[in-house]
Amino acid sequence: MKILKKIEDLHNKASDTNFVWFPFLFLKPKPTQKISALRYLQMSFCFGFYFAIFSSLRKLIISQPLAIDTFAEDLFFWVLVFAIWFALVTVPLWNRRANSTEKF
Repeated sequence: MKILKKIEDLHNKASDTNFVWFPFLFLKPKPTQKISALRYLQMSFCFGFYFAIFSSLRKLIISQPLAIDTFAEDLFFWVLVFAIWFALVTVPLWNRRANSTEKF
């Protein structure tokens, strides 16, 4: 269990920085605040949309044709990637810390 605690501490230390939340600092909860299901969905969509835009720009730069359906595919892909990452890593580790710092 020591390794899990080290991973949790490392992840939460990185998640506490504003850098990883840019440009969605408004979604960043306080360390003592749990990430709700609504915030999880907002995070997945916002970060997915952000990465889909950059993925599309990359395609334009390397002269690949860009159409609405390819953007939709990129958007779906990136929202899914972030939804999985947040569900399996960020939310459980963040909420574990929030639970341990709750004041009764």
